[in-house]
Amino acid sequence: MMIGFPFPQQALKPVTQRGDTIIICWVGRPVKSDGEKMRSYLRISTLTGPFVPNFNPWMRNAENRVRHFATSHDLWGPGHSLVLAVSGGADSLCMLYLLAKLAVLDGFTVIAAHLNHGMRGDDAEADVRFVEEHAHVLGLTFVADRADVIAIGVLERVGIEDAGRRARRAFLDRVLIETGANSVATAHTRSDHVETILLNICRGSGLHGLAGIPARGFGRRIRPLLSLERQDTEEYCRLLGIEPRRDPSNEDLQFARNRIRHEVLPLLRQTMNPEIDDALVRLSNITSDALESLEGAAHRTFTESCTSDPCLFRRDPLSAVPSVVQAEAVRLILETYHRGPVGLTCAEVDRVCRLVTAGGLAPLSGGGVAEASGSFLRISRAAECCSATSTTSPVSVTLDGPGTAHLPGVGTLRADCSDSPPRMDQGASNQPKIHAALHLTLTVRQMRPGDRMRPVGRGGSRKLSDLFQEKRVPVWDRARWPVVADQYSIIWIPDIAVDERCVRPGSGSLLLTWEWASEWTVML
Repeated sequence: MMIGFPFPQQALKPVTQRGDTIIICWVGRPVKSDGEKMRSYLRISTLTGPFVPNFNPWMRNAENRVRHFATSHDLWGPGHSLVLAVSGGADSLCMLYLLAKLAVLDGFTVIAAHLNHGMRGDDAEADVRFVEEHAHVLGLTFVADRADVIAIGVLERVGIEDAGRRARRAFLDRVLIETGANSVATAHTRSDHVETILLNICRGSGLHGLAGIPARGFGRRIRPLLSLERQDTEEYCRLLGIEPRRDPSNEDLQFARNRIRHEVLPLLRQTMNPEIDDALVRLSNITSDALESLEGAAHRTFTESCTSDPCLFRRDPLSAVPSVVQAEAVRLILETYHRGPVGLTCAEVDRVCRLVTAGGLAPLSGGGVAEASGSFLRISRAAECCSATSTTSPVSVTLDGPGTAHLPGVGTLRADCSDSPPRMDQGASNQPKIHAALHLTLTVRQMRPGDRMRPVGRGGSRKLSDLFQEKRVPVWDRARWPVVADQYSIIWIPDIAVDERCVRPGSGSLLLTWEWASEWTVML
């Protein structure tokens, strides 16, 4: 049997052949195999720890650390499929080869995915070919695509770094769906973890920022290399005889992370604490433990605040808890708006927490708006914003005598002669008996500036805006709330107030009832 080795010969452990059987050293034990399974073993074995000269113990240790970390955080299991985000740098290349070997040991499969950011011309195209060649050597499925990160940044009004993250996230999510994989693995190391913690501290982070990079993240992301330092991944590649691709942007000090990596952390190690990395990781672990306890209370508060409208949340449950629980619950609310934690800042959480307490309106990143009014907090995207300051086309319908008047999207007014039973269940609409003079023309409309009425039992005229505020009707609902008036004045605001003229039937009067439209949710 002839065997071709597409790898550097100096990386090979001697392999013996006896007839049609090949004997290889696999994790320190002889293993017999043949056919396709044998080729799979050879592809992996000739590039990883046990098969470098002298059965390199350092590589074996690195692989065991990753495997133990993955097991302790339940990152994968037999039958799983992982999409590996591979840029071609040392971190992702190390992950590619290391997880390709562990995939054979642990019974899962891996797919290599690479995104060309469209920013480095021929170098970027060379990166694609480089990653594809290594995926081919390992016998892995390879998926690639190209994005115009600069155009994304201009279109979404974000910086290059943020635009690149958004492009990668969209690409990897698409590959995850198209391949039916379980998770996306990214090559974040312990060094990235330390840099992220320090970067978040400098930005004024909350608890989640102090926790750094989690082993499991939003969107089925896993980070199996968090037990390795950056120098570990570089050494792993060196021992494999592979030269990773170099991205010059990683040295560009205009990016905050690069300044943290190349200037701030070295200075802190030299002048403040030689073990600053360990100290920051310790801070992260303490914070993560605290967050586990906090998240239970925050999830309960979040659940209590939810309504049938995914953009509408009750303020009372949020106001009734300590500020630290409130902030975490608000973070969960904002994650529904952002569709994940990416782009969410501590300052944005603080702004919305202030709204919960004081009411008002505040902008959100991405062009949306958070608005607190009455009993509710509303989180809206730019296209959905409909506050009291926005213009609403006035709608009104009239009714002469018995019959119905329909206000589109709001509900229906029904008028019946008082001496005949109403045609709808009054209990279902939760309305008192409202009577109007038979000969009057009724109008159903929305509130207008300066509207007033004389509510029963209030001893005088009141502004409708005051009545809505007393009932804690959100400002975004007030502009559409139905108002029933005759030729003289307002006689009824369903669920809010009844004019003192309409509580007793007169001779020849109408009995009024109101039925809310199915798409209108009344929550007072």
